[in-house]
Amino acid sequence: MPRYPRHGYTDRLNTSIAELRGDHLAAVANRAAEVGAGLGERLTVAGLSLGAILAGLLAHSRGDVQRAVLIAPMLGLKPLPGPALNAMSAAAKALPNFYMWWSNDLKDSLGPAYGYPRFATHAYAALFDCGRQLVRAARKEPPRAKSIAVITNAGEPRLDNRFTYRLVESWRRHGADVETFEFPAADRLTHDLIDPGNAAQRTDHVYPVVTRLIEGA
Repeated sequence: MPRYPRHGYTDRLNTSIAELRGDHLAAVANRAAEVGAGLGERLTVAGLSLGAILAGLLAHSRGDVQRAVLIAPMLGLKPLPGPALNAMSAAAKALPNFYMWWSNDLKDSLGPAYGYPRFATHAYAALFDCGRQLVRAARKEPPRAKSIAVITNAGEPRLDNRFTYRLVESWRRHGADVETFEFPAADRLTHDLIDPGNAAQRTDHVYPVVTRLIEGA
């Protein structure tokens, strides 16, 4: 499980996260895949949110990936259509970076202790750069991974799953083997549906599904 660049610092109000770039993220994902491929006979990659985008990029570009599992990929936000999201991402990248609290009420007291309580606009631009790269690649050619699974949450509080559905459709049009599973809105899951430290988590319900899809059973 690689650590993202500019992440994991003990100073939760550090400014290094503003230096994050899309190519940094793609590079660390590829290095992790190279290490994983050398450690065993079968390479499986999985990720949540941004990690799902990176897992998708690996699935698209690497033939040594036997299985890729994308969990709630952060490709689009409600209620922004694709062109508006692209314009906002481009503006965030071009303008000077600034920070926003995840919670204006809690500010720097927001948990968990390992997370940053605010986000940098340049970091968000890097995330969506990776997402656009994946979407464009999927439109042009099939993924090289042997098999792919995509997990979505119908009750997503922030993400627009239609972006993910279109990604799956693009891959399938090229003949790719893509398995899908969607947790129903009635499950009332949060976006981070795998963190056991989340007070609203339902790991007893989620983990068996995620494990089955990662194992390809």
